[in-house]
Amino acid sequence: YEAPPVAETGRGMNTAATTSDLRAGSRVKDAAGAEVGQVVKVEGGMVTLSSKGKTTKVPMSSLSTSGSEIISSTSRAEVWAPK
Repeated sequence: YEAPPVAETGRGMNTAATTSDLRAGSRVKDAAGAEVGQVVKVEGGMVTLSSKGKTTKVPMSSLSTSGSEIISSTSRAEVWAPK
């Protein structure tokens, strides 16, 4: 006898992040769980993030929410790579 798999709880499907999700100070993580940065502001479809005294901009379309977390579709390394 093999028990049926147990459904995971507390993990919703990712949905597109909206301006109301992206409040200043909100933490953004990548899919691996590494912190990408904190939201500074949202303007014109771009989100300014800060981390370790630096700032960068990412498209709002690259961010989603899963439960109360904000997830970046790109990794921390990609977000902070020199442009």
